[in-house]
Amino acid sequence: MTFEANAPGFCVFSAQYPDEAPAAIDYLGTTWVQRTRSAAPAQPPGTVVGRTGDWIVSTTTAGLELDTGSSLFDYRHSGSC
Repeated sequence: MTFEANAPGFCVFSAQYPDEAPAAIDYLGTTWVQRTRSAAPAQPPGTVVGRTGDWIVSTTTAGLELDTGSSLFDYRHSGSC
């Protein structure tokens, strides 16, 4: 898993909060692009697949979620940009 400052190609326009969280996450050979931000839940949604510092990355049926402790960022497959 790697965090990317920029989303690929036209997906760069999808990342609305690149100064607050990675614009894209590469996970298991797939690029996931930041789409939305909401308040962080009491517990991360889905299945936790990674942690770094205070950040928690989890998988859900919709995609990836990044919980920063104060916000929850939703990531969708780059093919849906």
